[in-house]
Amino acid sequence: MKDGPNGAFAAALLACLGAGGAAAVAQPAQGQAVSEDDGYCDWAEGAAAAQSALLWSPEVFGSFGYLDQTGLTAVPDSTGNDLRVTAGVRYSLSNLYRGAVTRARAEADCVRHQNLGQLEQDTSYRALQARARVLAKALPKAKELLDTATRDFEQRQSSLQELTATRLRVDGLRALAAETQRQLGEAQPATATPFAGSLQSYYAADADVEHAESRLRWADAWDVSLRVGYDRFIDDQTEDSPVFALASISFNIGALFQGAPNERAAAGRARFVRQERTAQNATALRRLRATARAEKRREQETAALVADLEKQLAELEGLNSVNSRRYSETVWFEWVKVKAEHEYLRAHLVSLAEILRNEPE
Repeated sequence: MKDGPNGAFAAALLACLGAGGAAAVAQPAQGQAVSEDDGYCDWAEGAAAAQSALLWSPEVFGSFGYLDQTGLTAVPDSTGNDLRVTAGVRYSLSNLYRGAVTRARAEADCVRHQNLGQLEQDTSYRALQARARVLAKALPKAKELLDTATRDFEQRQSSLQELTATRLRVDGLRALAAETQRQLGEAQPATATPFAGSLQSYYAADADVEHAESRLRWADAWDVSLRVGYDRFIDDQTEDSPVFALASISFNIGALFQGAPNERAAAGRARFVRQERTAQNATALRRLRATARAEKRREQETAALVADLEKQLAELEGLNSVNSRRYSETVWFEWVKVKAEHEYLRAHLVSLAEILRNEPE
């Protein structure tokens, strides 16, 4: 957002007047997506819409009673009845700007929340894809091993216990593959570049929130309003028109000194967010770093185990005995499970490294 306060006010004023005024403030903007995830965007944007409904709508005012102002205005002398009635409508043009900025802040807040929530989802999606590839490649061979075990049992070359063990191992792989596909189906597809820019997008959205808040602080310094109404003494017999129209403007000169404090606030907020001390991103980033450390250790362990099992499979490949073949099958099933976990961890760590790259520890 690079528009100045004057340009932003003009744009907001034209947009609000063109939208038909306060009659439309309670309706979502056309084409605007409504969050159905955790309700945060509905909460933020709904609260902003409720607040802007007050800012964009006119005020109706009225008064009735005795007002002793003989020194200021002519009052009826016939009866001495100084009862006076005043009623009218006040419309604040500056509140149009405040309402537009209030909604802009809520939209930026929603984008910030969505960017933060997308981080973990994108990393999990990539890791699940890596696991799914290993399992998809292994399932055809698992079926072949099950068919062989079934045939050996039917030909009385193996026991029922051995067949049951093979069935359980194959079923375990199938269950893991099905669960992986279910998790992939629930996760949103990863975007084209979801990792390197995810956190930067969050920071940009948070900067937009701060920019909107600085514009609201600036808007508090001035007011432009129109008042139209009726003002008359009850017993006034004159022919003067009781209708009045008044335009008023006020400006607090303190706004001239807001520039440097607003810049300081924006810079401080940026440092504050990057140092993980805001409630929204502190927990997420700490969790990501803790996850990365734990998974790095587990990835190293699974890498060593995969290498060991592959070495055993290579040694058993040249043996033709029944016992060697059955032991090779057992090792292969364990290798598939460990390999799937290793690829999941490896892909997840790559994603975490891209998110946390150049971030403060």
